Amino acid sequence: MAGCKPAICLLVLLLSASHAGAQTYPELDAKYFEPANDLPEQRKALLGLLQAVGMSSEIAYANSTLEGIGDVGGSSWADANISYCWWWGVTCCGQTLTEELSICEAGSGSWYSVSALELPAVRLKGTLPDLFAQLPDLQVLDISYNRGVQGTLPNSLGTLPFLWQLNIEGTQMACNATAQQPLPCPVPPWLQQQQDTFYYDHSGLECPVITFTMQRDKADKLARVYRGAPEPEVIISNQYYNGTGCIVAVPGQPGMLGDSDSAALSQAVLVIVILVPSLAVSVGLVLLSVALMRYLRYLRRSHDAIHLTEAWKRRNAPGIISDGNDRVLREVTLVVTDVEGSTELWEWDFGVMTLAQEVHDSVMRSLIGR
Repeated sequence: MAGCKPAICLLVLLLSASHAGAQTYPELDAKYFEPANDLPEQRKALLGLLQAVGMSSEIAYANSTLEGIGDVGGSSWADANISYCWWWGVTCCGQTLTEELSICEAGSGSWYSVSALELPAVRLKGTLPDLFAQLPDLQVLDISYNRGVQGTLPNSLGTLPFLWQLNIEGTQMACNATAQQPLPCPVPPWLQQQQDTFYYDHSGLECPVITFTMQRDKADKLARVYRGAPEPEVIISNQYYNGTGCIVAVPGQPGMLGDSDSAALSQAVLVIVILVPSLAVSVGLVLLSVALMRYLRYLRRSHDAIHLTEAWKRRNAPGIISDGNDRVLREVTLVVTDVEGSTELWEWDFGVMTLAQEVHDSVMRSLIGR
């Protein structure tokens, strides 16, 4: 690039290097995870897991239909020509985020160490072998909804310092009842039931949340890596420990609904939702009843007044009035007066006669009132 300006030459070189790197990255990445780089003890452990529970499962076949499980390009297990980091549901430290990689470096220190086994609903069948101590950087184990998996949780799982998520829901695993420890048997000693936190089980029970007994190593980093689970997560059906510690979910009883705040809130909701509307309806009915009675009384009086006809008047002597029920209230006396020569007087002087008529009426009213 003779003759170009220094700034332009530098820009061209940077763009060329970036383009070349983008072209070769997939090839270098594929070469990086080769079978020769696999850790022998971890490959042996995975093959032992395959032999114990996976020989008839989806992960054992090259033409598996499990699209989307594991990393893109995932392969069947036990392929001698492919690193176990590319097997279905297997994640190695070198394929993860920088934060997670630093967790692995605090453990085995190898990028080829297995950090996650995510194998839900892949038709695993059998009993989990006790070989997880050979996977010291394992952070996630999910074998949920493999109905054929039985037996107990291997004790080697309790030795994993970074195990953050354990899910065996939907399996047939159960605690090992013995003559010394009959049913109901407890969870393994490396797990514990929390006494102040409960969850609703699908069977209608309210069960204590299960968590790890020991504090997780690098818990702050694990919480940042698994943002959807900021706390260690153990998902085990109460079938495993035969419902020990579980109670029937009843509002107001100890457990999720047992605290005083929830009880008080429930009572307040009950008053607002049920009692207040009921009281309002009752008051409304009383007012409606009073208004209806007054209206009926008005109609009855109106009806009686209308039927005070000439026939009634003829049945009774003149000069009496009735309240509508043929009861005599009082007698009435009619007084008739006449002013002699009133016609001529009105024609003579209307104003004087008007005053005279008012004096006449006043005198007559005062005399009748006596």
